[in-house]
Amino acid sequence: MRWGVLLGGLFVLAHAYGQTPRCRTTASLDEGVRNRLEAATGSVQLRNAVTVPVVFHVLHHSADPTLDQRAVERQLATLNRAFAGEDEHLPDLPPEFRHLRADGAPALRFCLATRADGSPAILRQAVSDPNFGLTDRYHHDDHGGSTPWDARRYLNVWVVDLGGALAGFGTYPQDTLPPHDGVTVDPDFFGDNDSPQYGFGKVLVHEVGHYFGLDHPWGSCSGTDDGIADTPPQAAPHYGCPTHPAVSCGSSDLFQNYMDYTDDGCMMLFTEQQMERMIAAQRLYRAELGRDAACLAIASAPEVVRLFPNPARGAFVTVELPAGEELPDRLDLFDATGRQWVVRQQETAPGAWRLFTGELPAGMYFLRWAERSVRLVLLRG
Repeated sequence: MRWGVLLGGLFVLAHAYGQTPRCRTTASLDEGVRNRLEAATGSVQLRNAVTVPVVFHVLHHSADPTLDQRAVERQLATLNRAFAGEDEHLPDLPPEFRHLRADGAPALRFCLATRADGSPAILRQAVSDPNFGLTDRYHHDDHGGSTPWDARRYLNVWVVDLGGALAGFGTYPQDTLPPHDGVTVDPDFFGDNDSPQYGFGKVLVHEVGHYFGLDHPWGSCSGTDDGIADTPPQAAPHYGCPTHPAVSCGSSDLFQNYMDYTDDGCMMLFTEQQMERMIAAQRLYRAELGRDAACLAIASAPEVVRLFPNPARGAFVTVELPAGEELPDRLDLFDATGRQWVVRQQETAPGAWRLFTGELPAGMYFLRWAERSVRLVLLRG
């Protein structure tokens, strides 16, 4: 997960490979918790889907813009797509792994909790200390932070500046008691954002995986890993966006898994047994989630524009629009600095474009038309 050692009010953190680590790590999932989850995984009967109400504690520097409700709802839509097995990057999943994807009716769904007056539970608090997110104070109203709602019934998510030390962290079941139980994400990596690494909102997906009992999928090739049979054995974490196949332990690594450390554009699935583990964790340790808790109605996740491969290394990228949506007269392509680029494009089927991007340098780009904006990451070499 993403816990570190608390010394003198500051978390001791480590950077990995010169990048912002996805999460703060600790010893593997407690053996007693792991054993109980392993015993339950596969035996817990799937009942009705559990709707998890989420409270967002947005702690911002007084001069900074705050995340609006629309940004929060988009992040929740990303979370719901991930748990439903509908990630926008799934067209890039190698064929050898497609049978592993957890799909079908989601057993865990997420909604925006509401206050007593029916307004959304997005609690905003201005803070002036740039190191506020590296202290314990942000969990407490009386220290200038935001006290969590009942952690038995709500998933609390704090959005607070973590000083570039890490992208976020989450607590395991039974790992931490209130007021710390929940998930924390740096605002630079929350939802849709401009980060070339973590710009698709999957930091929260990764951390919610920890919250429901998932460990990282690597360990040793001799068998010490996440304890889940259908995640291939893997020697170490992956960073960036590797080229498939990336082999360790004698087989291809599933670096496309949400619980690895790859960039958001290369993350796209939970496996069937990971989903079973999370359902078991909810039943065993978080059974009161959602009890007597009010939520805004869950809007169906909007159909997404599929852009693949993304990230892309080759010379061509395909854009597919949702069924029934007409192609625009033109697509505008901009890089992260706002410079406009011209690409050759060809309609290949109803609702589909093929773009030639082979002359563009590596970097992050945005395809824009009408009200749409889709991020594209180009890799070279």
